[in-house]
Amino acid sequence: MNGLNLTIEKMMDQNGKDNLVGFAGAASLKLSLELTKASSLVEKAKLLAEFFFRPQGIKELFALLMDVESNSALKNMVNLKNLTKSSEKRAKELEFARTTRTMGTTTRGKRLKEASELYLRLGKIKEYCEVLVEMDQGEKAIAMAPAVSMEYWKFLCGKYSAHVSTKDTKKSEGAEAFLIASNNIEKLVEYYEERNLFDEAVLISEVDAEGGYSALQRACYVDVGEGNSNETEPSLQKQNAIRTAVSKRAERYFQFGMPTLAACSHLTMEDRQGALQKLTKGYEIELAFLLCRALKLYPTDHVTESFSLRAAGHKQWGVALDCLQTLRDESP
Repeated sequence: MNGLNLTIEKMMDQNGKDNLVGFAGAASLKLSLELTKASSLVEKAKLLAEFFFRPQGIKELFALLMDVESNSALKNMVNLKNLTKSSEKRAKELEFARTTRTMGTTTRGKRLKEASELYLRLGKIKEYCEVLVEMDQGEKAIAMAPAVSMEYWKFLCGKYSAHVSTKDTKKSEGAEAFLIASNNIEKLVEYYEERNLFDEAVLISEVDAEGGYSALQRACYVDVGEGNSNETEPSLQKQNAIRTAVSKRAERYFQFGMPTLAACSHLTMEDRQGALQKLTKGYEIELAFLLCRALKLYPTDHVTESFSLRAAGHKQWGVALDCLQTLRDESP
């Protein structure tokens, strides 16, 4: 907030020839030039937010608003419509460790383990089994193979019998594997949530809603109902399950003092009002006000009044009065 002696709209209208008013230096000039080149209000808001704010989640927040892929370490903080595709892409990238021997044993093992977990959660059981075999977990792969087909089970049995592992592998938790294989998705979501694994709960709910487990259900001789295999829209019950999982994840981030990441969670299902609410409750007032302006949303009186008080606290009386004036001039 320090130094913000222009309204957000005026800062977005910089001509790029001079530094921002009240600022000096190369960084200010660079920002002014980038604001000139920006093609949308959201892009300009992103530049301003990255310049002035530093809460964790800024990068993800604007990647979601601009509907672009983020290179963030938070791989699951993407729009729900892209979540399955991006997770599958990530799994294939990790599985590349199978074909290379140049990386260390520990790194290779971690990548393969993450790839197998993603394939499992995506309902890609055959790929899951193949990675397990590569990890010297042939018995576990055989136990899951009937979910693909009996023919594949026989193939893996023959392959595993010819392979004698010389390493002692650490026993891993297999609850999620067998919950998915038995089509107990509701129980699996509870399993994740009890362990605060809310990203996993969201992914499982979304894949289920998209019908990602229907082929698995048929392979396991589970009656999925006539016509379900061609279902293109998730049922109301499954939509509610997704919203619940996303909301719980958002609340978890908020409770740990990360309101920006909580807002990102809401934006994965395009819930902009929920995102603004989390930013406001988390006292990220400037960021909430900035997003309202960038998205052309009418800010609540609370956001406007709080932003005005912040401005007044920094002796930015003009900004404070301009904000308060909007309470009379604008209407929802």
